[in-house]
Amino acid sequence: MDLSIFLGVFLGVFLVTSAIGLNSAIELFYHPRALLIVVGGVVGASFIQFPFSQIKHTFSWLQVCFSHTKQDFHKDIDLIVQLSNKIKKEGKSSVIKYIENIEDDFLKTGLQLFIDNMELETLEKIMYSNIEHINNRHQKGIHFFEQLAKYAPSFGLLGTVIGLIKLLAELENPEAVGPGMSVALVTTFYGIVLANLIFLPLAGRLKNYSYEEQIKNEMLLVGVISIAKGELSFVTKEKMMMYLSKNERNKK
Repeated sequence: MDLSIFLGVFLGVFLVTSAIGLNSAIELFYHPRALLIVVGGVVGASFIQFPFSQIKHTFSWLQVCFSHTKQDFHKDIDLIVQLSNKIKKEGKSSVIKYIENIEDDFLKTGLQLFIDNMELETLEKIMYSNIEHINNRHQKGIHFFEQLAKYAPSFGLLGTVIGLIKLLAELENPEAVGPGMSVALVTTFYGIVLANLIFLPLAGRLKNYSYEEQIKNEMLLVGVISIAKGELSFVTKEKMMMYLSKNERNKK
């Protein structure tokens, strides 16, 4: 589990609370009803915009955020080079049992199409199309959290408007003006915090993971196409190494 999310939220809350002051934060910024307006509005709006078939994936997207493992580019390069050498020595049929044990569906599909004697041009088109569809699936989760980030400040403003209406209704009582104004503005505070400390960072994390997987898949595509062309294992390795940073290439 990646604990950096918890660390980020903790640091954000801690620094904001420290700047406000703990006593002031509890006394002035703790308003469950204000929070309910923002959270309830965001949840309601999300159910209106997104069908349940997408909303039910929320926990899956969160699981990706919390449990995503770093891509091992070196391991993928070693596997492709190993398969390339084995194919050259023993033929395509020698790697069938290895392909069956590959967990990466993208790589497994590409190699299986190669083993099935798919034409090179068609193989490349299918793999590129697969990358595009994977990216489109990732965009659903990214778009979901980006929309929540748009709704949160809006419902924070709605809560402020509600608070001001109630405040104006009690102008006859001057003592209630100050506290009432404070409560009215707290909902906007909640909306901004939820949008910028929770929803947008989650969308950004999913976007980073998607980009990282796209780079890996493009590297694997180059490796599979190189094998299909019958190129030397050294050439295959060098083509895939171009997707690594300078430091990673030096380590490799």
